[in-house]
Amino acid sequence: MSSGPARGSSGSSAGESLRNSCSDFARTLARLPASIMEGLSRSIPRRRSRHHPAVPHHLQPPPPQAPPPLLPPPFVPEELFFFSVFEQQYGEHHPFFYGCRFADALRAAWREGKLVFVYLHDPGHPYTELFCRRTLCCDVVVEFLDANFVSWGAVSGSGEGPGVVASLQPGCFPFCAVVAPVSDETIAVLQQVEGPVSPSELVEILQRTIDVQGAAFRASRPDEQAAAVRPARTAEEEERRRSALRLRQEQDAAYLESLRRDQEKERSRKSPQEGAAKPRAGIGSYQLVRSYPRKTYGHQQMGMTLGDAGFYPSVTLYIEQLQ
Repeated sequence: MSSGPARGSSGSSAGESLRNSCSDFARTLARLPASIMEGLSRSIPRRRSRHHPAVPHHLQPPPPQAPPPLLPPPFVPEELFFFSVFEQQYGEHHPFFYGCRFADALRAAWREGKLVFVYLHDPGHPYTELFCRRTLCCDVVVEFLDANFVSWGAVSGSGEGPGVVASLQPGCFPFCAVVAPVSDETIAVLQQVEGPVSPSELVEILQRTIDVQGAAFRASRPDEQAAAVRPARTAEEEERRRSALRLRQEQDAAYLESLRRDQEKERSRKSPQEGAAKPRAGIGSYQLVRSYPRKTYGHQQMGMTLGDAGFYPSVTLYIEQLQ
């Protein structure tokens, strides 16, 4: 594997219980912003190494005058900002990034007994385009991350990105890290990868991190030290959970797109040139739509109860304008 020099760090003790169960924890404390962690306030790097790979020929940077990346509309929720930016630029084939806050991704990884793969996205960096298209969206990387990690991403200059950047202090971009949730208050930074790497190099680094650090991380979990009575989540349950989460994200994205179109129509209706000529839409010009399974509710269904319409206990509906 082509790689450059690595840097490590060490410092004060992280606690007697972690030392006893996992002797290779590094002992340097790095604080994360309370606004990000929501109770997960400390970061404990463990055998923290940084890979600075030499740039191979096929990952040479593109010209610096690259066009600016597409940005989502301003009404996209903060949790979906990175997801929207990434998909607009690179499409829908990518690792399964959790559309949630960093603290929620850590808690999900803690429940599942997995490590967290963190990707900090710098849209303006010259290496970002090739790294995302040729490495991060490569089939082998997508399959490996989805099978072994809880993946979470952020734009370096938006939302929670600046706080995570300030804590992990990347030397350059593209930047990836592997972190382990240790408890509700601490995480361990196990690996940092800085600069462009090929798909095979990234998978090799991640596999080595799992081999070296994964067992020690699991041994440090108090619930697994006590007993292994809790059954592991089956592959079918995991797939159903991921499918449900992706469906919710797709429904949210569809709703946001519908909202954007409605706002554009509203702005056009109010424009000086067209506003006077356009008649105001009445109640009969709209219908309610349930996306999955698709069903429409128009004027004919106004007499139905919520139960008869299938709205109980909850339902997501969209407003669709009739032509």
